[in-house]
Amino acid sequence: MRDLLSRPGKSPGNLLVLGTPVILMESVNSAMYDEAAVQTKMVLRPLFGLMQGKKPSEIERYAVTEINKYRRLRDEAVGLEALLENADTAEEQTCAAERAYLSAMIAVHAQQTVVSTLLDMLDYVPELPGRKPR
Repeated sequence: MRDLLSRPGKSPGNLLVLGTPVILMESVNSAMYDEAAVQTKMVLRPLFGLMQGKKPSEIERYAVTEINKYRRLRDEAVGLEALLENADTAEEQTCAAERAYLSAMIAVHAQQTVVSTLLDMLDYVPELPGRKPR
């Protein structure tokens, strides 16, 4: 995939990676971006294959597990964000805190896509133990 992105004269667009649509933007830091690409819903197509033939109750169990995992990852990221905000002025400590926070946020967003895909399959948000559904 790197070769495709580095070819001169080629502008990255929508790609299929292992059957999954992947949206690439030319520059993440650019103030100009394709609004339609940002608004396109990302799904993990492999999950549809993995859940094929499963009863909704079984998919629901996976969804609840993954929602709880997402919440744990989110809470960890929030804690790392607080550490980053309170980091000493030492550049080395700030860089380490920022790397940890960015890694945590990548995991949060990836997990959010897993949860979103499972909820799309169910077409409802399951009741979570200890929480009332919204």
